[in-house]
Amino acid sequence: MLHGTYIADLKKNPGRDLIGNKAESLILLQKHKYKIPKTFIINTDAFEEYGQNKEKTLEILAKDIEKLPDYNYIVRSSTNIEDSENYSHAGQFLSIPDIRHNKLIEKICSVWDSASKGERTDYQGKAGVESLNVKCAVILQKMISPVLSGVSFSKNPVTGNNEVVIEAVRGSGEDLMQRGMAPMRWRIRKDVVLEGDNKFEYINLVKNVARSTLKLKRIYGRNVDIEWVFDGKDLYYLQLRSITVEKHLDVFSNKMDRKCCQAR
Repeated sequence: MLHGTYIADLKKNPGRDLIGNKAESLILLQKHKYKIPKTFIINTDAFEEYGQNKEKTLEILAKDIEKLPDYNYIVRSSTNIEDSENYSHAGQFLSIPDIRHNKLIEKICSVWDSASKGERTDYQGKAGVESLNVKCAVILQKMISPVLSGVSFSKNPVTGNNEVVIEAVRGSGEDLMQRGMAPMRWRIRKDVVLEGDNKFEYINLVKNVARSTLKLKRIYGRNVDIEWVFDGKDLYYLQLRSITVEKHLDVFSNKMDRKCCQAR
């Protein structure tokens, strides 16, 4: 732990019950030597105490935050119901990029408030999950200035074919994940590019991501969805989760173009 009460360096592995599913997946990535950005975790005790005594919790948290490195951070939820095998809950809780150190408390509160709404969201209603059961840790992850950002799937999430599908954009992945920008796309099977630009300047990186995606599928024990960035020197993995089986929900985890992902 840091000298405060609530925040720990994720490398110290504060304990599964305190960190939520996203953070647990980041620990798995670290364990298997995949590079992740410097990451801190605000444990679920802070969330529970915030609901009971907001003023005192924020007083303690402010002292903890003073001890953090002066980075720009992405502030993410890490709850006990996200990124499960059946339901991803992607986009159902806040993820706020590029936050200065002096704005962290405000954004952490926004994440907590989004997780503590008393009413059930449409998604949670269809998934059969009560929002009152949510335990919310918060990930504080150093922002990486990316040359390339993307997602990778260990199987085609549209067709179900056994091939890695990678989508990427130059620069920030927010254009891919949040704004629906049309990405570059590759379909790769056994290191052979079935679709996409095989002469792309970073094709070796793309193939490396594909190989890592299949390796992580074996480690994780099921098909996976990965978010990654490349800063021109190093490849970082930002998230790892299951490709979900929530086919009966009309809520989609990713903004993939269905037409472009059909097998050819």
